[in-house]
Amino acid sequence: MFQSRTSHGFPGAKLLVMDTSLTQHHADQQKLGRLNAAHAGRWKIWRSRDEYGRPAAWIASNTGVPGASATLHAATAAELEALLAAPPPGAGLGLPRPAEGGAR
Repeated sequence: MFQSRTSHGFPGAKLLVMDTSLTQHHADQQKLGRLNAAHAGRWKIWRSRDEYGRPAAWIASNTGVPGASATLHAATAAELEALLAAPPPGAGLGLPRPAEGGAR
């Protein structure tokens, strides 16, 4: 979590540098656990990764909400929570079906 580095401006001085990526990872894991527990049986929440392997978007995959979108995407956990509270309808859902014997 902390790394000791030598200061270039002050000979003999040591700097303590905190690796915030570990702190952020821990916070993200807590949020993921809380969201997955709150939405168990309805949504599976996870993080996507960017091209460098860093956490990127917050994603929710529909595992049991009829009529809702198959996947939700958000930039933050808070934005994803708002989507989970009122998920948009799934693509093509709610459209009228062709009448029997009608044009196809």
